[in-house]
Amino acid sequence: MFDIHNVLLTALPEWAVLWVYPIAAISALFLLSLVFRKLIPSESLYDSDTDVVDTATQNSISAAYVIMGFTLVLVMGTADSYDTNVMTEATQIESLDRLLLLDASKPAENMRKDLLSYANSIVNDEWPNLGISSSAQTSHLMQKLSNNLQNLDPTTSQQKLIYTDIVRKTDQVILSREIRLLNANGGLPQLFWTISYLYLFCVVIICALRLSHATTTRVIAIGTQLTMLSLIFSAVMIIDHPYAGNTKVSEAPIVKAIEAIKSR
Repeated sequence: MFDIHNVLLTALPEWAVLWVYPIAAISALFLLSLVFRKLIPSESLYDSDTDVVDTATQNSISAAYVIMGFTLVLVMGTADSYDTNVMTEATQIESLDRLLLLDASKPAENMRKDLLSYANSIVNDEWPNLGISSSAQTSHLMQKLSNNLQNLDPTTSQQKLIYTDIVRKTDQVILSREIRLLNANGGLPQLFWTISYLYLFCVVIICALRLSHATTTRVIAIGTQLTMLSLIFSAVMIIDHPYAGNTKVSEAPIVKAIEAIKSR
């Protein structure tokens, strides 16, 4: 599915993406207020009309703050859990390497080499495109890693003791990748963003009605509130895409696991 947010995060630096929605909202507010100023002459306004618009402006902005604030906390928690999952995946890769090192057989040594190739492929082939597509090369190496289990033939008591752990840890490494790929394609549902865009546009319309005939102070106050609301909207959008932009889940734990494997 086409995702305008991914396109923005790919095409623009994150600081620019952060200001896209405030600039768009303020521009729309300015244009609509000019239109309403032409369509609604000041003579046709009554005190009751301005009271209704003032109440609608206050209520709509307050509700938007609550919704966006709650959503921001939600996506930040989700991004933290994604970081934890990557750390878990890196730990499992290291643990599997240590088990294979303890096995000390030739098939285990070959499996260690494939594990290192798999970890390198995660960082170099798969990570740059997370959220867009998975890597066929990484999938191939993962399958090769799994097939290597068939070559293990535990003979000594130590090999027999750790064989089950090797199988279990390999399954965990594979599962961690599947979870990471699932997370990369996750995020808030499209329906949420559709409603949020419509709601933000409705807030702009209500604010523009109030600014069709307003003092400088009211223009500054409403413009500032709309800017702050749009900034929160931008922050939610950025954090909801944890594998794109600059504020993203880092592959550093897996890089450290690769260094640890190479040092043994």
